[in-house]
Amino acid sequence: MNHMTDIEGAIVGVRHPAHGSVCSAEAPFARLRLGNNAYEIAHALHEDSLLAFRPEGSQTWTALDCGIADGWHQIGADIVTTDPDALFHFFQTHAVSVETTGDVVKFDTLGTVWAAKLQDDEHVAISFDNGPWEVIRLGRKTEGGYRERSILGLLAASVDAAGHFGDDLRRWAQRIAAGLTVEPIM
Repeated sequence: MNHMTDIEGAIVGVRHPAHGSVCSAEAPFARLRLGNNAYEIAHALHEDSLLAFRPEGSQTWTALDCGIADGWHQIGADIVTTDPDALFHFFQTHAVSVETTGDVVKFDTLGTVWAAKLQDDEHVAISFDNGPWEVIRLGRKTEGGYRERSILGLLAASVDAAGHFGDDLRRWAQRIAAGLTVEPIM
């Protein structure tokens, strides 16, 4: 089945063990811009021929899962997926509210239906793919409206949302990376 996020060259496969971890790197050789964000790119030390990135102005390098031969769009997509909030942002753009019955809102995310029910200021109940309800404690300081709290509940639930939507997340990251620019650092 094709999803709206299907594109050529979708990222699939097993991640390098160092992906997303702090690493050491050589001097940066390129600046990659994704939207308003700029990242320095360098060769990671001790990680075969893989690359590392850091937000411009930061001192901390993060290992990527690809090298120059993979191409700049793949490198950009890899940067997008290292963001700890990437899955939240993915759901912000892909979870479509399809039905509201009382205090239950059903969402459709690329063909997978899940539901959320805010119970009070601290708790939300989540049902994934017509499974049983699971009550999640978000805490009192959780900000945002019903949609944001529902997504946070889904991400905190025992369901493996990252595994279920992993390929879709990576294809989405590649679409975002399609708008990147690269400049040499000399």
